[in-house]
Amino acid sequence: MSKSSSAIVAVAEITCKSGELAAVQQFLPAAVEGTWKEPGCESYYFFVSPKAPDTVHAFEIYKDAAGIRAHGESAHFKDFGAKAGNHLAKALDVKVARPYLGFAVRDTESAAQVMKNRDCTVVLATLQFKSVEHATKANEAIKKAVALVEAEEPGTLSYHWSFDRKDASKIYVFERYADKAAAEKHTANAAPLFAAFKGLLKSSSLVIGRSVGGFLKKDPGLVQSSVL
Repeated sequence: MSKSSSAIVAVAEITCKSGELAAVQQFLPAAVEGTWKEPGCESYYFFVSPKAPDTVHAFEIYKDAAGIRAHGESAHFKDFGAKAGNHLAKALDVKVARPYLGFAVRDTESAAQVMKNRDCTVVLATLQFKSVEHATKANEAIKKAVALVEAEEPGTLSYHWSFDRKDASKIYVFERYADKAAAEKHTANAAPLFAAFKGLLKSSSLVIGRSVGGFLKKDPGLVQSSVL
């Protein structure tokens, strides 16, 4: 998984017309299979929250600007847009970020396990700090939180922090939890982090849902069509 300064994270929302999520979902497997073959894309993962059942959220990681540009110009991406377009309520909303800390997937979780696991809890947190300076003050607390998760929370399957490229006072945190107990353990362990954020945050929001497809890592030996 790229941790280089050239890597790019994309956080996207696909907003469907009311009741048309299923129509859009039927086009996702082909988009995922095509994107799997892109050398510049490392993660391409989708989830839906029951609180917003007409919106598909995407978490994507590209090796560099060339990778995300190639994805946008690919035939499978354009085909998805053409087929899903009539079912969408508005244009695709994409936020671009740079990776900061954490991990999108653990080494112990295979590509096949990620793709087959539709039961884990997926979380996307958006943290808007009062300023870049306020975000910077949170750095040490974030580093400690990531280290704690890596060492003591095997049930936290993903814990990836990235800064918005246009607004460095905004951070996206992509998280996955194996089960309710794992999520509760993380919440308890994160108390010092929440305390450190006091007075620094302007606002925050959470999207909590379940996977509807995609990948977070690749395995050259995996036949992607067998698990999509």
